[in-house]
Amino acid sequence: MNITILCSDPTHKIYPYLQKWKDINSKNHIVYLINSSKDVLSGDILFLISCTEIISKDIRNSFSKTLVIHESDLPQGRGWSPLVWQILEGSNLIPITLLEAEDKVDSGDIWNKSFVQLEGHETFSEINAKIFPEKLKLMDFAIQTFSSITTTPQSSENITYYKKRTP
Repeated sequence: MNITILCSDPTHKIYPYLQKWKDINSKNHIVYLINSSKDVLSGDILFLISCTEIISKDIRNSFSKTLVIHESDLPQGRGWSPLVWQILEGSNLIPITLLEAEDKVDSGDIWNKSFVQLEGHETFSEINAKIFPEKLKLMDFAIQTFSSITTTPQSSENITYYKKRTP
């Protein structure tokens, strides 16, 4: 399988996790880890992980599937920084959703969901250490179910959005 991971910021805390995932999965697949849509070629799966770019339909169409991992219980919590917003709201159970990328942000069909339980006292590094491995498991799930997945369309009810955080 030909897999590309697009993570906009090589200094993002998830980047070492993605690099390790790439190294492990390169034994069975062709895996690219890139930082800009300008470097996208084509393939089977394009993963958008901590990607701040809106990826055009032309780019998405050069892959069989373009998938996003988003930390909310979609269709609730579309938009920016859902993990931080949920923590600020006092949530301890953080949903992580694997979904297809579409023109309208965070609106695609759902492949799978996972949940991370927080205790409420974790530092940001400790939260990341719980969240990031779950994201990698969802990437593994996507590869394992790529040709047999039955997706679930998002409900058109109870849609909420998080706004972009500013200083």
